[in-house]
Amino acid sequence: MLKKIITAVLFVISLCALLTSCSLSADDVKLSDAKQCKKYAEDNYCECELISSYESDGEHKYEFRDMECGFSFYVTSCAVSMGMDGTTFYYHERTSSNYDTEYCKWVVGSVKAETDALAEEYGMNIEWEENPYTGLAEITIDTADPKVCEDAAVKLGQLIKSADRRSRYSNCEIPFIGSDYHLLGTFKFENMTFEKFDRDKLEELKAALEGYTGFEMEYVWNYQTNFEDLYKIGGHTRQDGSDGSVTVYYFNGGGKQWYITDAVIEDGTYYYFMADEEYLGYEG
Repeated sequence: MLKKIITAVLFVISLCALLTSCSLSADDVKLSDAKQCKKYAEDNYCECELISSYESDGEHKYEFRDMECGFSFYVTSCAVSMGMDGTTFYYHERTSSNYDTEYCKWVVGSVKAETDALAEEYGMNIEWEENPYTGLAEITIDTADPKVCEDAAVKLGQLIKSADRRSRYSNCEIPFIGSDYHLLGTFKFENMTFEKFDRDKLEELKAALEGYTGFEMEYVWNYQTNFEDLYKIGGHTRQDGSDGSVTVYYFNGGGKQWYITDAVIEDGTYYYFMADEEYLGYEG
């Protein structure tokens, strides 16, 4: 019976592959050519010109130059497999690019002298991430004073904004870690402001988590998200009815990973959960 089911599933997958752009063999996948990859680059990134081509079985790789900024980047079209448990069901074409990484290098390089001077002035160590979707940088600064950190953050943000010709960092955030190894705050390009970290709220939530679990908690990190994105679990709603922004605090305790938010849900408790997706509440 199981064999018949597997055969039927494979037949359906094969049929779908034949009716779509998917193929049963990597050699049969139609890869994008230079014209199509140029269109992909211009639709997603910038006006560009083709510099060189690298074409082989299973991969077409084209080098382009950003006409305004002058740096080069690649757009690649290749055949990738889809399957599970070591079994390949079909192959399809995927187009990708390293534009974001190269653009970040160009932006950072454009203001390197200024950012180096700023880093020396404020005792900053800047680790550039080269990806606007995961964060532009992580910075440690030789101070525990949020006001000093704010001055440095705003100056650095203004330098980056001046070089960001394509406004690709308008939604980026840069966390600043102080000399005491704690988060001092986060610079947000959306409104070009430095948001100081609320230590009082951290201690309040830490005590709440310790009170419920009986474990001593070690604070690790925090991030912001929308309440509705917290796995949409448990059918909970916020006391204020909002699905908007919440801060999620990450702790280690009792050999487990815990998350607690600053959101109060409908029964008046803080909303928190374990990393293994066992979701708990605490009376706030």
